[in-house]
Amino acid sequence: MAVCQQAGATMNPSRHLIFCKWMGCQAPCHQSGAAPQLSSNSQCSPFQRAISQMTGTLPAAWGGNGVFPAMTVLELELDISSMTGSLPSAWGGNNSFPALSDLLLTNDADKVSKLSGPLPESWANPAAFPQLVSLGIHNCSINGAFPNLSLLTLELSNLSGTLPPSWGIGSFPALQYLQIGAGISGSNLLSGTLPPEWGDPSAFQNLVALSIANCIIHGTLPDTWAIPGAFPELNTMTVFGMPLTGTLPASWANSASLPSLLSLGLGIDNASTAAGCISGPLPAAWGSPSAFQQLQIFTLRACIQGTLPPSWNQADAFPSMQFFEVENCQLTGTLPANWSPSLQFLDVAGNDLNGTLPAKLASLMQLQQLTLNANPFTGQLPAAWGAPGAFPELFVLECYDTNIDGGLPDAWGSIQAFQELQILYLYSNNIAGTLPDAWAQKGSFPSLLGLAIRNTLLTGTIPGSWSSAGAFPQLQILDLANTQIRGALPSFSNSGLSVIAMENCSFDSDLGPLWASFAPLQLISLSNNSLSGSLPDTANGLGQLRFLNGRQSLGRDCAFVVASSRQSAVSHLGPKCGSSMGRFAGTNKLVARVVPEEVFV
Repeated sequence: MAVCQQAGATMNPSRHLIFCKWMGCQAPCHQSGAAPQLSSNSQCSPFQRAISQMTGTLPAAWGGNGVFPAMTVLELELDISSMTGSLPSAWGGNNSFPALSDLLLTNDADKVSKLSGPLPESWANPAAFPQLVSLGIHNCSINGAFPNLSLLTLELSNLSGTLPPSWGIGSFPALQYLQIGAGISGSNLLSGTLPPEWGDPSAFQNLVALSIANCIIHGTLPDTWAIPGAFPELNTMTVFGMPLTGTLPASWANSASLPSLLSLGLGIDNASTAAGCISGPLPAAWGSPSAFQQLQIFTLRACIQGTLPPSWNQADAFPSMQFFEVENCQLTGTLPANWSPSLQFLDVAGNDLNGTLPAKLASLMQLQQLTLNANPFTGQLPAAWGAPGAFPELFVLECYDTNIDGGLPDAWGSIQAFQELQILYLYSNNIAGTLPDAWAQKGSFPSLLGLAIRNTLLTGTIPGSWSSAGAFPQLQILDLANTQIRGALPSFSNSGLSVIAMENCSFDSDLGPLWASFAPLQLISLSNNSLSGSLPDTANGLGQLRFLNGRQSLGRDCAFVVASSRQSAVSHLGPKCGSSMGRFAGTNKLVARVVPEEVFV
């Protein structure tokens, strides 16, 4: 492949410099002081350029009249170069790149281009890039006004300046996808405000998706973005990770506002909270019957105060809502009982909601995930959630880090309850009482994969039914740690159980029953109990065991870590084991010994 020397770039003569790669063939392009030209007999109209060990700036001369009359594809791989400066204004000339349809400036995922500077105003010239359809920019700077452009992606760590108001005055008549982010750096220097002009009815008439994230843009959400006629085709809007202030605009609830909107995501991250945060109450008008008729996905992470407005939970509010996430805000009051019947995902984690959990939530026939954690809810888990016909599609229920008390409802073990539930997390609550025997009856929780009830006030023993072969047929993880459960360890025969966490309980039995387990256990954590016994010469179902932790539970500060199911040796990780075979933690009466190979093969 031939070496090229180009105007406007300084070459390092000790290395390969610039390589011309023509799609479908390789053409000689050794030229001095000029941009490469296609030979008359070449069939290689698309052009891709890779730059290696190149310094200087992008050649302004490439934008000259007639320099590249037939080029349709231009790709500049800038990750391996040392180029600086800004994008040439001359590239936006009236006769520059008249046939160009695809322009890509890209970097490897772990590198950042040194290109920076303002957005070239000339690239917003209506005559610039008349045939451009796709523009992708990663960690560079770009601007544009292109009559046929449908996709504009700007992942720009070095981007500065403001969002041009002129983009909202007919600059992008064909644009469908606009994404402005920060690339791999996590943020950029784009500042200013969200331009009200972008809401002009003549702007972005075909825009389908708008995403602006991780900038230092401040100010408020513009009222003009929801005037009648603005963004008529927009179905996805994401404005995230910026220090916006003010409130959610009540005007966005106009019946003619954002008529095609399906997904709305507004939020902050931890870095932008101190600088600014959308606050105030949730607008009651957003719950009016005529507002957001098509909205299916709503995500909000902000400094919202107050309660969920009653209008938001009327039968005719958000009639198409499927995904509702108002997470890590400052909502107070109680959790409403009424939601859209089409709701599939409800997440109100990390707020200040209180009161009891509504039994009526169980009537949401399409709900698949319910996330309630990190709220000071009180009262008991509703028994009605386990009634026949309740939550027929629910597969995730998370209700941890709350003030819920009372016992685990027997009704939840009904063979008609939670038929699809896979994840049940109830840890770090004030739940008391014993483990319900009914939860392990045949047909109960047929799909459950993970059950975590650690850090609660549970007492009593593990019911024998919980370790039977027919109990929890799909269960893989059982976490009962940091409770007051006591008594003997059972012999687990659950067909899928692989992880047991029961540290910091009050078990006081011999290890013998555990070694008789037929469950495919891989990890057992028993630290800080009062167990005794010794490791066996053989074990029935522990051929897959990888880790067994009994720290402060078996008389020695050590634990066995099994490196492979086909070898008996374990790593020596603690000085008090009295054996070279492992670290089996505990303060009980374990007899440390060499583990026979047949235990683990």
